[in-house]
Amino acid sequence: MASASVTTTADLQDDIRQHLSADTLNELKIIEEEKEKVEALKLEIIDKENEIKRINNEIERLNDEQLQLTVRQNDLRNQQEQFETIIKQLENVLKEKEANLYRLQLEMDKYKENILILNQRLDNIKKCPRCRENYIPSDVRNDSCHYHNGFIVDVGRPNENLTQDQALERVQRSKLANDSSINNTPKLMWSCSLRLYGEQGCNVGKCGLSLELDGADEKIKNFLNGLKQQLLLLLFPLPSLNQILSKQRRIRIN
Repeated sequence: MASASVTTTADLQDDIRQHLSADTLNELKIIEEEKEKVEALKLEIIDKENEIKRINNEIERLNDEQLQLTVRQNDLRNQQEQFETIIKQLENVLKEKEANLYRLQLEMDKYKENILILNQRLDNIKKCPRCRENYIPSDVRNDSCHYHNGFIVDVGRPNENLTQDQALERVQRSKLANDSSINNTPKLMWSCSLRLYGEQGCNVGKCGLSLELDGADEKIKNFLNGLKQQLLLLLFPLPSLNQILSKQRRIRIN
């Protein structure tokens, strides 16, 4: 009896359907279909919400990347400005170096020109045989040479006549011997002026002339005077003693 009285839900639904009208059944069917649609829509909404969340997450990620790119772009802009500043500084330094290089080149050219002139002058430097000083022929003056035209005498050895080279050698030997006492130092004097060896020359002339030309002008003058006298004698010979006496007799007679 108990098992016969137990009924299932399906049985109850079947019993309800049997007692319901056809319109009611249709409405119930429609309601069930709508429920199914609602459930489907709920599932679709959940999917859309999940999609929206995914999109939002993607948007946040993109925003973060954009922010990082913006920061990176600002850093690159700052680096570019720094590089431009450094480039300008380097350009200014380069211009300054070029100007200094050009100035140095001009100075080097001037130095080379001066060195060339000095080398040419050095090549032209000669030693005067009279005053023993170096001179340049193009710069020499008529009063540039102070010299002695005599010989050198050692007071301690008066019988010896020394040249300038011999006197210099004797002085150098004394210095090398560390003999600086007054009594042992050679006392050298010039025979032409009695001045000590090393003092300024007693004659003034032009550097480059040899000692053999000393008094050359006077010798030439004397030679020309002698030649003139000889020409006068040839052109106008002097009368003899007999001619002079005869002339005097004629004057007395008259």
